[in-house]
Amino acid sequence: MPEIYERVNKIREFRLKSKKIKTVESADTPTEFGELRQPVNDFILVPRTTSENRRYIPLAFFSKDYIIDSSITFIPNANLYHFGVLSSIMHMTWMRYTAGRLESRYRYSGSIVYNNFPWPENPRKQQMRLVKGKAEKILKVRMEFPDSSLADLYDPISMPSKLVKAHKELDRAVDLCYRRNKFIDDLKRIEYLFELYGNIN
Repeated sequence: MPEIYERVNKIREFRLKSKKIKTVESADTPTEFGELRQPVNDFILVPRTTSENRRYIPLAFFSKDYIIDSSITFIPNANLYHFGVLSSIMHMTWMRYTAGRLESRYRYSGSIVYNNFPWPENPRKQQMRLVKGKAEKILKVRMEFPDSSLADLYDPISMPSKLVKAHKELDRAVDLCYRRNKFIDDLKRIEYLFELYGNIN
C-alpha cells in the first residue's frame, strides 16, 4: 500500500524534526499515536471552537470508540446531570465571558472555562433529577431530527422550536440549582457566577 507507506513515512520524518524529545522518540513507531489521550469511558464532546451566534454550544455524548482530535475537548465519566448543567445558559454565559476567541468565534478551553466554572454548590437530589430529566428530553428531541446535524440543530436561525423550548426548560431547572429567584438576564447570571467564583477562590 504505497500511499499509506508514504503517509506513515511523512509522520516519521515530521517527528524526527521536532524539538521535543518525546516526539523524536516516537518517530520509531510512526504508525502509533505519539500521545494517548483517548478516554477509556464514554464522554461528553465539547467543540473547541463554536460560532458566536449560537445560544448554546452543541454538546453530545460519544462512545469511547470514537477517536478524538485536537478540534475538541472532552469530559470523561460524565452523566446526564453534568450534560444538563454544561448545556445550560448558566454555563454558556460563563463561557462567553471566559473563553478565548478565534477571530470572532468562541474558543473553549478546558483549563480556563471548564475548570473554573462554578457548579451549583449544594443542589438537592430532586433538583438534580429535574436537570437530568430535562437534559434527557433535549437528547430525545434531537433524535426527532435524524437528518439534521448538530450544526443544523443549533443554528440560531433554523433551531427547531421544540428544541428551543426543551433548552429553556433545562435552563430553568439549572437556575433553580443555583438559587430560587429567577435571573433577569445573562448579566445577572454572570454577576452571580463571579461572586461564587470569588467565594471559592
